[in-house]
Amino acid sequence: MRVVKLWDERSNFPLIPELVALAHSFKDKVGIVNARYGKRMVSSAVPLNMKEISKDLFVEIVDYDIPNNTMLYIGKIEPHEIVALDWIVMRAREDVNFMIHLVKEISISIDPFEEAKEVLGSIKSEGLFYEDERSTIILGKSLDDVKKFAER
Repeated sequence: MRVVKLWDERSNFPLIPELVALAHSFKDKVGIVNARYGKRMVSSAVPLNMKEISKDLFVEIVDYDIPNNTMLYIGKIEPHEIVALDWIVMRAREDVNFMIHLVKEISISIDPFEEAKEVLGSIKSEGLFYEDERSTIILGKSLDDVKKFAER
């Protein structure tokens, strides 16, 4: 995947403190936290132990060009290819504003487009949960929708 940094600055998304708290509620899991931000997506950029996620890790994904496999972002940390998958899912599901993407291992490598087809085919138009042998994806319209899964 080609990744292009547009600016080297932190996101001003006002819910980043809530996203950090949400990530920490998933305790010892490894993953990424995402939120819709207008036509952009805010993401914690790379899979980490969720309790290590901090406000400094968040980037804004401006666009992802599927045919050219190119991501445009604003931030200090280069986003992982999982973020491209998450971008595709959030673009396809306009009812989803928040996403937790948990992975079994930090060094996971994927084909974002192929994975997105599998995820979207599985969750259809209303599903809010996806799981396979490598990852778990939790979707929600609100932060509370996603928090419910952390309490399980």
